[in-house]
Amino acid sequence: ALAAAFPGERPEPAGVCEARIVFDLNRASAEELCLIPGIGPSHAAKIVRYRESGGPFSSPSDLRLVPGLPRSAAAAAERHVSAGPPPAGKDPRR
Repeated sequence: ALAAAFPGERPEPAGVCEARIVFDLNRASAEELCLIPGIGPSHAAKIVRYRESGGPFSSPSDLRLVPGLPRSAAAAAERHVSAGPPPAGKDPRR
């Protein structure tokens, strides 16, 4: 649907202004993870705790392995994350 954001403004087609920020699961802070739709402070803390105790994430689908993170939240977050190489000095244990 086309809708103007302000009175008198010309509407834009849906999707024209869509931007997607991708966060690296192996580097993002809990504060950054909170910017992902469906991930609040509690879920972000679980993701960071899992990373710190189990090593780096191998792929976005690894979010499904985080204890206490609802499957629906993990699935929704997957399109907003990547799993790059871990920061220097981190031992990949997974």
